[in-house]
Amino acid sequence: MNNFDNNVTTFFNDFHRKVKTRPNLYANHETTLNVVLPTSLLEYANAAAGHSGFSSEARAVGIRMNTNNALAKRDEIFSSVESLTKFILESECDAAEYIKSVQARHASGVVRRAVTKKVETDDRLVDSKVARTLMSRRYGSNVFIELARRFTSKVVNNDIRTLTINEFELRYGMVA
Repeated sequence: MNNFDNNVTTFFNDFHRKVKTRPNLYANHETTLNVVLPTSLLEYANAAAGHSGFSSEARAVGIRMNTNNALAKRDEIFSSVESLTKFILESECDAAEYIKSVQARHASGVVRRAVTKKVETDDRLVDSKVARTLMSRRYGSNVFIELARRFTSKVVNNDIRTLTINEFELRYGMVA
């Protein structure tokens, strides 16, 4: 048995151990199968399976294919070491070039940077009359009564005295 055969056998055994607790393993949708290969078999990965992340250390992840029934196809592939070997060897093995381009893009800094959006915050205390009126308009006239029912009036009253409008909304998960 050569190194490739040992790696496939190990992968086969790992799959059968994992699938007991994760019955939909590798079946992303009803018709999409995305087999995540172990590191030792990544040279057989295809570009369709994507990559591990947006960085200069990105790596291929596996073999992706579309089929009529992903679970049935997965079970067929993992029915024996020989069928798994055949599946791996029939892969396009085209991830290497794709990954090089991903790594190059991220290493050169050509990647789009996250846009920072300034968020307006209201730093007035909830205890002020203006703030209470604003919150009543925003969330309804019974907002404080409803919160007192859910979280106790002692907790809500303490937060009204000490928190700003923004902190209060975050604390109670309030979205206008």
